[in-house]
Amino acid sequence: MSLMGGVRLWLIAVAAVLAAVVVIESVGLMAGFGLGAACLAGIFGYRFYRARNRARGLTVYCLRCGEALPATARGCRYCGSASWTMRQ
Repeated sequence: MSLMGGVRLWLIAVAAVLAAVVVIESVGLMAGFGLGAACLAGIFGYRFYRARNRARGLTVYCLRCGEALPATARGCRYCGSASWTMRQ
């Protein structure tokens, strides 16, 4: 398992270096660094936004009693029904 992780990280590092070289050679040094900085700022901004505003997934509800259920529920713990639906 550790060998696959090392190979995967090595491939990601080589791909990142090659992508950086291609971008810098095609648009220039300053524009390449500016584009890289803008991408990093966008990634950190998105992570900050997502940390403050969690995504709401679909909620699972029992069809008989309407009770909200956990996403991994096999049946309703209140009425015992195994029928459920998903709502936003």
